[in-house]
Amino acid sequence: MKIKNIITLSCLISGIGVTTFADLAQAAEFPAITTGDVTFEANTDAEGGIPVVPGPGPEEKPIIEPTGPEGSHTNGPLRIEHVPGISFGSQKISSKTEWYDVKWGLGKVGGSTEEVKIPQFAQVTDERGIKGSWNLTVQQETPFTNTTDATNQLTNSRIEIHEQQLFNTDVADASPLLDGVVGLSVGSSVDIPVGGNAIRVLSTKAGQHTDSSKSSVTFVSAQDYADDETFYETANQATLKDAHSGLKLRTNGTDKKYDKALYKTNLIWTLTDSL
Repeated sequence: MKIKNIITLSCLISGIGVTTFADLAQAAEFPAITTGDVTFEANTDAEGGIPVVPGPGPEEKPIIEPTGPEGSHTNGPLRIEHVPGISFGSQKISSKTEWYDVKWGLGKVGGSTEEVKIPQFAQVTDERGIKGSWNLTVQQETPFTNTTDATNQLTNSRIEIHEQQLFNTDVADASPLLDGVVGLSVGSSVDIPVGGNAIRVLSTKAGQHTDSSKSSVTFVSAQDYADDETFYETANQATLKDAHSGLKLRTNGTDKKYDKALYKTNLIWTLTDSL
């Protein structure tokens, strides 16, 4: 019994001794310090046309590939990542003023090969590396014109913007950061001007910037595009109609429409920056 007690005591003393030497060794260490560095510059080689799903940040969004109607983009550190083509489909000729809902766009999301309905949206990418502002405008170049008879124009017809939602990839709520369609409020609409006087559709607010982020305006109601994560799922897609009321074409009865004629126009989107 005495031997067992002595062995136990010896182990305890040895443990105390080891801890003491370790502490002394720690106190004798002399650290060496080095530095790491990196320099960034504006992404002048960047090409547009690779938008992400418009939705609230800061979670990273999947890439969305619009497939129709054909959209457009620009290049550079401050660029239009995407602006939409717009189609109102085939409509019945009427002798009175009518409003026609816009057809959903089509696209592929997150690398999927499946084509799904997508909202019309404009997206701006800012990779300038400065605290600068910018402004995106739109105008209709000419009236809708018969593609086989240029003398036949829908002079009094207008595209109306009825809905908008603002998003930025850095923040959950983009309203303190961005301004949307000028003059648009709940229950109202704004015409896209024809032949000049372009209107703002998206910009930074005074004193704000969007460096290293993407900003979007979707021309669709919060009811129709309530959740960017579930919107593209098969179950939700099955509930969507062919068109929605975020954009409308207003046609006057005095505008002469020919049977089976296709009418087209160009939308001019202009992005300007301010340092």
